[in-house]
Amino acid sequence: MSFVIQTQVLLPNRPGELEKLSRAIAEAGVNMHAIMMREDIGGSTVRIVLDKPKVARDALVKRSFAVTESKLVGVLIADQPGEFWKVSAALAAHGANIQYSYTAAKPVHGKVALLIAIGGLPPERAVEVLEKEGFECVDHATLIAAASRPSS
Repeated sequence: MSFVIQTQVLLPNRPGELEKLSRAIAEAGVNMHAIMMREDIGGSTVRIVLDKPKVARDALVKRSFAVTESKLVGVLIADQPGEFWKVSAALAAHGANIQYSYTAAKPVHGKVALLIAIGGLPPERAVEVLEKEGFECVDHATLIAAASRPSS
């Protein structure tokens, strides 16, 4: 099924914590393809899409980071006005809520890879809805493989 694996890490909100996290990921030989950070009360939540999530998770747990994983819907959209609206309208019509979203660092198949956390529907059902509406959804392996190709 088409979904993207997201690694979430809770960090204290103080200098050097993000450096420790990014060093641990780099030293594990893992590449980041998307990242979003949010300041919360008492800390920060870092959400990352990685090329090797299991390797990263093991390295982070070994260094005592609080790590969880979740499924995101990866949908490809053209880089033009109205595309996010079309995605949000299709999901809303089926009772899905976009809890948050962000984009991958590189295009996939020449399109923007929009990564979406869904509420109200399981991610697998949200993918079915979007594909029925004509959107192309991507799984983790496809996202990583396309984003890892050198730019021309």
